[in-house]
Amino acid sequence: MGIKDSNSITLAELFPQEDQHDKAGYRLRFEGLEQTAAAKIAVHLELAFISDPVEDKNDVCQANAGSVLPAYRTAVTAREIFYYVLAVLEGSPSNEGLIPYPSDPEIFWKLVERGAYLM
Repeated sequence: MGIKDSNSITLAELFPQEDQHDKAGYRLRFEGLEQTAAAKIAVHLELAFISDPVEDKNDVCQANAGSVLPAYRTAVTAREIFYYVLAVLEGSPSNEGLIPYPSDPEIFWKLVERGAYLM
């Protein structure tokens, strides 16, 4: 593993129980995502962290709905952080187990979209 700096988080922090490396690449499952570590990415983006959003058809607050442009969202879900991690790993497989904190929300949301596509 690489040396962690203040601009990144390690895969071991995000997925402490997962078999992170094998000859085929990364094997990460959403269920293995450590919520406290994932929240650090949300804090870096200055967004609220939602660990497990509940789908409520009667919810009048749609501020974080998928149909809202990312620039206007006030929170990020654990699943969106998972998608971000997948996209980072796909785009930079030799990152030595380090996941960089997103440089800005716009890049983060583009990578979330890419990660969701990979699933």
